[in-house]
Amino acid sequence: MTARHSPGGEMVPLDMLRTAARLRPADPAHVERLATALDDTPPVLVRRDDDGCWVLVDGFMRVDAARALGRSTVRVQWVDGDEAEAWERAIRANASHGLPLTAKQRREAALRLLALAPEWSDRRISSACGVDARSVARWRKSPGRSGEEMPHASSGERIGRDGRRYLSAEDLEARRQAVRELLRRDPGLSDRELGRRAGLSASAVRRVRVQSLPTAPAVRAVGRRRAAWAVAAGMLRSAGRAVRRAAVLLGRLLRT
Repeated sequence: MTARHSPGGEMVPLDMLRTAARLRPADPAHVERLATALDDTPPVLVRRDDDGCWVLVDGFMRVDAARALGRSTVRVQWVDGDEAEAWERAIRANASHGLPLTAKQRREAALRLLALAPEWSDRRISSACGVDARSVARWRKSPGRSGEEMPHASSGERIGRDGRRYLSAEDLEARRQAVRELLRRDPGLSDRELGRRAGLSASAVRRVRVQSLPTAPAVRAVGRRRAAWAVAAGMLRSAGRAVRRAAVLLGRLLRT
């Protein structure tokens, strides 16, 4: 059965959609509300997988509503990209117009993206799923559902939403520590040379260098000591001038 086009999307048969990968069970009350205004809702998102199957990635309850109305077709928007990119788009779309995910469901969404795209950055995954990036970093290190270690814990790079590659938090901290060690051995090394040896940019090295300077209390203590020495030196200079003036006066008195 062929699909037909519609101004709001492409109408495809419901029976052609694979709907096994939903993040949560249907909410009957929400499905009922959707059924009253289904034609005003956005198209569901569907991805063609490598086998040519049509996999529903967003709009499960809209499909439930269409079936409840006795319809045989639903409006579809096709999603490009691999499975991870499709799920990322679906999760973001759900946040904008769908029934909000619970905390547990957001965690499940993040774990799914971690399994599909272990090279993605913590921030990219946390932004898509509405969770904290530190939680994503923690889930990376936790065992998966099968009890095995997550497959992405050892990756040295992450890919952000902009497509650029970034160092993982662990690798970045290791390189910063290498800069600190080099600074302790030879503080005179340039930022460029430190960056070349540690594998960081010169600007990243400058930030490490600044952070390695004495803390604020220590700086204030040094300032107080310098101020005290300055006051003492000033008093000594004043005393020296007074002694010299007294010596001049005494010499004059002795000559009279």
